[in-house]
Amino acid sequence: TIKKRQSAQRNPFTAYVGGLSNTTVNEEDIREYFGRENVTFVKFPIDPTTQLPKAHCYVEFVNQAALEQALTKNGSIFRDNKLVINRPNTSFDNRGRNNRISRGGRSYRDSRVIHD
Repeated sequence: TIKKRQSAQRNPFTAYVGGLSNTTVNEEDIREYFGRENVTFVKFPIDPTTQLPKAHCYVEFVNQAALEQALTKNGSIFRDNKLVINRPNTSFDNRGRNNRISRGGRSYRDSRVIHD
C-alpha cells in the first residue's frame, strides 16, 4: 500500500482531490466529473480504523493539460461539497521514522561539542 501511494504521488500528472463525501462519491463519479477521457487512475485511500474510503482521493490524468484543467476546478462545488484540488504533497517521500521529515545532518544525540 505504501508503494502504491508513493508511485501515485510520483506520477507527474497526479492531483489530490479533497473535500469529498466518503460515503457517496466513488471512482465513477470522479471519472465523470473530470472527464473519462482525461483520467487514467483513481485511488481512494482506506481509513485503517473504519475500513471506509477517506474523504479524498488521488487522480492520475493522461497529460499535463488535463491536470492543469483539473487544477482550475479547485474550490468548485461537487455534490454540496467544496473541493480542494491541488498537487499531492511530495514531502511524503522524504519522511523517515515516526513520519517526520528528515532534514539531513546529525541528530542532537549524535552532535559533538568542540571546546577550544
